[in-house]
Amino acid sequence: MKPHRILHVLGTAQPEGAGIARMVAAIARGLDPARFQVHAWFLGTDGPLAAELANQGIAVSVVAWTNGLRDPVGIWRFSEQLRKQPFSVVHQ
Repeated sequence: MKPHRILHVLGTAQPEGAGIARMVAAIARGLDPARFQVHAWFLGTDGPLAAELANQGIAVSVVAWTNGLRDPVGIWRFSEQLRKQPFSVVHQ
């Protein structure tokens, strides 16, 4: 059986997003990797938290989407990336 793919959508890979990124890392450590594959997508630009989670074995992507609903290209990038990758759970 393939592992369930869990996606956590995080707002920023910059230090101000450290609290939620560390919670995602703690959740990932507590899950059986044979049953669950944890992914984290940061919205906006790359930053130190992306590397921190990747170093802990979490699949990390950065989606260039910076202005919320005022950024239709960012919405398109996010939806295209999401469409191409099936997830069992998407958590924001």
